Amino acid sequence: MIVVNAVIETTAEKIANMTDAIAEMETASRLEAGCHDYTFSVEINNPDVIRITEKWESMAVLMDHFGQPHMAAFQAAMAAHPPKSVTAAFYWVSRQMTSFSWKRRARRLTRSIFGRFWLMTICMYLLVITMPIGLNISKVMPWFDFSPITLSTL
Repeated sequence: MIVVNAVIETTAEKIANMTDAIAEMETASRLEAGCHDYTFSVEINNPDVIRITEKWESMAVLMDHFGQPHMAAFQAAMAAHPPKSVTAAFYWVSRQMTSFSWKRRARRLTRSIFGRFWLMTICMYLLVITMPIGLNISKVMPWFDFSPITLSTL
């Protein structure tokens, strides 16, 4: 996946004049094959700056995007309202990470040898801490089965 982050420094007046061209560019680009995201945004703290975030399936798809008619229309609008500066950074992303999940991490950890050892260590620690002060361990760890293991239960 190719991620593009672009910054256009201009004036709020020029941004207002280009709103139709920006909306058309955003809508048409999102409909292109291989486009995962195409978003224009104006900075809240600096209304003279537009940020563009794009996500493309491949560099070939991105190169095709540059030849589309809506790109030519957008470039004509930019030429009619020239910005102070335009910068763009291109990133190749080999793998997109999903949001971090403690549940998923804990599940993965308990499946490993280290994770099982870690879980047993915590259980033993809780047993050692709670027994001398007379706490009912089954209330501290209600998810753990404290029934005795016998040959008949195996």
